[in-house]
Amino acid sequence: FTGEMVSTAQDEEYLMTFFYSFCPTECIWIISAVTHAEERVIELDGEPPRILAATFDPARDTEEQLLDYADRMGIDRDAGNWSILRPEDEERAREVVDERFGVSFEKRSTGGVYDFIHTTLILLVNKDGYVERTYLNDDPDPDLIASDLVDLREAQKG
Repeated sequence: FTGEMVSTAQDEEYLMTFFYSFCPTECIWIISAVTHAEERVIELDGEPPRILAATFDPARDTEEQLLDYADRMGIDRDAGNWSILRPEDEERAREVVDERFGVSFEKRSTGGVYDFIHTTLILLVNKDGYVERTYLNDDPDPDLIASDLVDLREAQKG
C-alpha cells in the first residue's frame, strides 16, 4: 500500500496527486475529490482507476500514519488500486515532488509546529506516462475528473 517513490511507470492510465496527512484544508479536499472521482469512474466504467498519492512530509507521514489517514479519508485499502507513496526523507521529497513533478511546497514553522504552503494538483496520466489533464484548484470537480478518465480509457482503446 505504501512505497518509495521510484517510478510512476504504469500499465494503465492513472490519477496522481500530492499531499501531506496533517494538512488542515487543501489536501483533504484533494484526496476527497480523488476518492469521489474513483467512485464515479466505477459507476461509469466498472473499473476502478489506478491512483498514486505522494506525501511530501515523510517525517510525520509514517506508514502507520498514512494507513490511518487512508482509513479516515475513506480509501478502500483492500481494493488494490491505491498506492500511497512516501519518499524516504525531506531531500528525496524535494527531489521527486518538487523537482521532478514541479509541485512546489514550502515548510513553514511556528513555535516548533510546522505546516506547508503547497501547490494543489491532480494529474491524469495516460498509459504511456504522458499527462493528459491537470486539475489545479483547491476544489477539483470529481465528476469532471471521472469523465475525463473514462474518455481517456475509450480513446486508448481505439
